[in-house]
Amino acid sequence: MSARRVCKRIDGRRRRTQRALMILLAAALGALAVVTACSRDNVHRMLVFLYDGVPPLGGELTAPEVDAPGTRVAGDAGSPTPRRVAKKVYLHPAFRDNRCGECHVANGGRLLKTAREGLCRSCHPDKPPKKKFTHGPVAVERCMACHVYHKSVHEKILKTDAQSLCFECHEKSTLSTDEHHATIEEERCIDCHDPHGGDKRFFLLPKAEAESDSAP
Repeated sequence: MSARRVCKRIDGRRRRTQRALMILLAAALGALAVVTACSRDNVHRMLVFLYDGVPPLGGELTAPEVDAPGTRVAGDAGSPTPRRVAKKVYLHPAFRDNRCGECHVANGGRLLKTAREGLCRSCHPDKPPKKKFTHGPVAVERCMACHVYHKSVHEKILKTDAQSLCFECHEKSTLSTDEHHATIEEERCIDCHDPHGGDKRFFLLPKAEAESDSAP
């Protein structure tokens, strides 16, 4: 075989290899674009294609909750395998409905503005409603002191459970010495107080206010 034919064959193989690599690169970039695009529908379709048991979009979702490492499940003959149970996940409606552009700069990922600059009020102008007395975080538009943007395992997309959240700012030991808080271990703060504010001091809810007025 002549040197020229050998060179042509090598050159042909190199071009075919380059073409294959370009096709693979284009496919990889396409897949990356789908995954990184702000479209839950695209991501969900890919997950359904790749995995079994992917939950449907919309409605109430569930997330796995795993026991502490080493915890044994009853009846498992001593196996240290963690147990997985379904736990409800609460979604911010804008996040659930893929309305990313209402909060984020297109293709930038950054927020359009902060909560203090009125981001939350742009969709919730009357929530919480104006009251005579306002809880501190609400007064300074610090929504994120209690809530998260996208999703949470706690109702109202809270950062943590409501009671623990209150004690991040309010000293439990101080409150428990008050006669009105004798049941603080059994009841939640929000069972008696509106966390956003109220028309009377201490943001008492009607039920708690009635019990306070009837107390000797």
